[in-house]
Amino acid sequence: MTKERLDGLYLLFVGAAVCILLGGVLSNIAPAKMSDFNAVFYGARCLVHHSDPYQSNNVLREFEMDGGKFPSDPAIARPYQRAILSSINLPTSLILVAPLAYLPSTVAHILWMIFMPGSLLLAAYLMWDIGAAFSPVLAGALAGCIIANSEALLINGNA
Repeated sequence: MTKERLDGLYLLFVGAAVCILLGGVLSNIAPAKMSDFNAVFYGARCLVHHSDPYQSNNVLREFEMDGGKFPSDPAIARPYQRAILSSINLPTSLILVAPLAYLPSTVAHILWMIFMPGSLLLAAYLMWDIGAAFSPVLAGALAGCIIANSEALLINGNA
């Protein structure tokens, strides 16, 4: 591997480290954690239990049966409720998450937090690999910058 390719790969790894560290810290202090994933997860739970995932009372029932509680602060709770209860996810995303709906929510969240950044980092590496044929350092800097600015995906669990 040439020095330029190695430098580009280092830049990609720096961006990945920033994303994972910053996303991990911010997801621990966020008041409404994984709201985007919760919306698709509890919708998939409705689907698994043969109820309509597009009716908010069904999603609320699944959320409450799992022991979920909304934050006490109304300014935080309102958008969190809206994100979970208004299922705007396509049926294909519900089917994608349906295998996780059979698992307890904590296990599903952990698996999602492994799968989501892992697939994002794999995609960034593959983009860098294609761009590295032309300019490895620039491709590494661009891919690293994009990854470093993707910490919101870890906070919200965006599907």
